[in-house]
Amino acid sequence: MYFLYFVPNAGKFDQKLLDDSGLGYLTAEKMTQRGYTSAGPGDCAGIIFADKRIEGKDLYYRPEEQVWARSLKSRVLSSELVVGSQKNETQNPPRRASPPRRASPPRRASSEPAQAGKPAQAGKPKTPDSPLFWVGYYTANPPTEKELARESQIDGHRVELMDGQKFLIPCARCFPVGTKLPTTLRLTKDGSLNQSIVLKFTDFSARAEAFWQLIAGQAGLLEKEETTPTAVDQFKLAAEALGFNYRLDVDEINLLGLFTTDTLYEATLAIIDWPMVIEMLDRIKEDLKKKGRDGMTGEEQPICSGDGN
Repeated sequence: MYFLYFVPNAGKFDQKLLDDSGLGYLTAEKMTQRGYTSAGPGDCAGIIFADKRIEGKDLYYRPEEQVWARSLKSRVLSSELVVGSQKNETQNPPRRASPPRRASPPRRASSEPAQAGKPAQAGKPKTPDSPLFWVGYYTANPPTEKELARESQIDGHRVELMDGQKFLIPCARCFPVGTKLPTTLRLTKDGSLNQSIVLKFTDFSARAEAFWQLIAGQAGLLEKEETTPTAVDQFKLAAEALGFNYRLDVDEINLLGLFTTDTLYEATLAIIDWPMVIEMLDRIKEDLKKKGRDGMTGEEQPICSGDGN
C-alpha cells in the first residue's frame, strides 16, 4: 500500500502546502485527500492524504493498524503561536489583562476525517519543534518498490535494500567516464555538441564524483585521498539518489528502515558504477588466468570478451 501523510493544522490542500511542508518531492495532482481530521498523529487536527491510487476506505487515521513517524523537518513557530516567546515580549507592548472568558466544553476527539471544507478543530497545542508533517503506512501492508516508483526513472543498478526489494539506484558517475543523469545538449559554433548535467542534478553529481575519488583511491585506482566519507554523507547521498527514482525522502527511508550498514554501502557504490568496476576487474583476472593456462600448453588462444561465451 502507499504512504499516508498528515500535515498538522493545514488549510487548503495544494502544491504550495506540500512545498511549504517539506514535501515538495510529491505532486499534489497525484495525491488525494478526504478532508480534515480532528485528531490525527500527535493528537493534532489537520489533513491526511496519500497517493491517488489508494482506496478511499484506507484514507483514515487508524493508529491501531498503522505505524507513524514525525518528520525530521520541524516548523519554527511564529511569535504569535509561541506564548511568552522572547520575540513577543520585546516587539509587542504590554496589554491590560482582559476578563477571563467562560470555558467551552471540550470536544471529543475523532479518528475519522471531518467534512471536507471545514476548518480543522484545535487539537494538541503546537510546540516550537512541531513537525512539518507525519508519515505512516498500514503495518500489514507497507509500500512496495513498484508503488513508490516514479513514471520516469534514471538508469543505474538495482540494489536489494533491507525490506528485501530491489530498488533502482541512479548511476551518477559511470565507469570509466560519463553519467546516467539527465544532460543538456547545446550545439556549438564548430558544429559539436556540448553536454552539461541539468542544473537540478549538478550538486548531486559533484558529491558523487567526490565519493568516486575517495573509493577509487582506497582501491588503488587513483591517488589515495586523505579523507574518508562519513556514514551521514553516504546516507544523504543514497537518500537523494533514491528520491530521483522514487516518491520518498529521508523520512520515508527511516520509517521503512531501508538502509543498514551493508545496504547503504551497496547503494552508494551503485551511484558511482562500482559494480561495473568489479565486473571489469573480474574479467581481467579471468583473462590473466586463461593466458597463464594457454602459456603452459604453448597454445595461443583469443581473449574472450563480454561474458566469455
